[in-house]
Amino acid sequence: MNDLVRELIASIDPQSLLQRIVEQVCVRMPTASGASVALNAPGGLLEVLATYGTTGLIQGRVVPVEETFQAYPLASRRPEIIDDTTTDERVTPEVRQLSERMGVRSCLSIPLLSGGVAIGSLSVVAREPHAFTADDVGPVSSVTEFLGVLISSSTELASLLETLLNSRSRSKHSQAAADLLASVVLPELAEREELNRVIGGVLAAGHIDAVFQPIVDLGTGEVKAFEGLSRFASEPARGPDTWIALAHKVHRGVEMELKALRALLRAALAIPDKYLVTVNLSPLALADAGIQEELLAHPRALVVELTEREPAPELLSVSVEPVRQGKIRLAIDDAGSGFAGLTTILRLRPDIIKLDRELTVDIDTDPSRRALATALTHFAREIGAITVAEGIETDRQMRLLRDIGIQYGQGYFLGRPQSVAALQDSYF
Repeated sequence: MNDLVRELIASIDPQSLLQRIVEQVCVRMPTASGASVALNAPGGLLEVLATYGTTGLIQGRVVPVEETFQAYPLASRRPEIIDDTTTDERVTPEVRQLSERMGVRSCLSIPLLSGGVAIGSLSVVAREPHAFTADDVGPVSSVTEFLGVLISSSTELASLLETLLNSRSRSKHSQAAADLLASVVLPELAEREELNRVIGGVLAAGHIDAVFQPIVDLGTGEVKAFEGLSRFASEPARGPDTWIALAHKVHRGVEMELKALRALLRAALAIPDKYLVTVNLSPLALADAGIQEELLAHPRALVVELTEREPAPELLSVSVEPVRQGKIRLAIDDAGSGFAGLTTILRLRPDIIKLDRELTVDIDTDPSRRALATALTHFAREIGAITVAEGIETDRQMRLLRDIGIQYGQGYFLGRPQSVAALQDSYF
């Protein structure tokens, strides 16, 4: 619950709210060059909590109220305009000097009221004199009318949550209150908290089975390798890609990929050494030191298929160098779709390029798919990479892919994923 409450506090943090407000106010006023919010502090001080644009120089500034121009709108509880900071008599020498440093010549300052009490001010500044008129007061005032209430209420709510977080005697009612508040204030946060709980359960006790699909030499029909695939036994029933993607959403994707990898590597020990075994990893997982250690410690020859559900980091080629020096070969999965583009292939110089199944589907009737597959095959040949076509479902597809120069293939036509026990009856 601690993480939930902390995120709730952060989500309603007044300073974050103020920062968004000043940005939007400034953006929506063409004459404005900057905006700021300052709130009253104990001891008759005024603290600048949020700035945007040219007012960035005063971020965090804490000064006595009477030394600021904001003292006027705070005292009168109505908007005040400075037409020219160089001539307005209300501007103190210190404020005039600061305005020169910021390049500010005019200012509109409106008090923030809560329960009729001025708690701070919203100020908009401009580089030109006489930049603001009475017409500008209305739109900004409409913002400040509820901004003061929002600041007060969010501060009070954050205080209550801090008390809940630091309480030594939390009850089940406190947990229920936090959950309810999360579902109302931040439904996406509540969903993430629930997802984190589910992923934690899978990581702690969920079972992952390993199955292997044959990769076949299209010229001879001989099985040369097996791709390891994960099957999650956890509820609700989801495919491995979905479980791993959900784990990455709560920053536990590498843990989940490591759990699946260990299951595959254990099962792969029963596959004869004459066959290569391939495993799938995301770029983030492949760069992880713990996963690299697992790969390098395995006694058999391996190929890592890089699954690009997100762009590969630019420094990935450097971070995976220990794996490649350990004689583990690298494959780019799903080439021709998504992020598995030529840039990544050029950067990593893989040993194997696997053509996405979307290229294989209807390749025998679609000239554009055939042209792209042919181009990728020629490209792979130029960089010394082997090509593997995925998703082969018919004899015609297999023959056409072989004729355009693709060396290896896999798909239901060539063999379905099976457990190691089933493979022993069919291949070993």
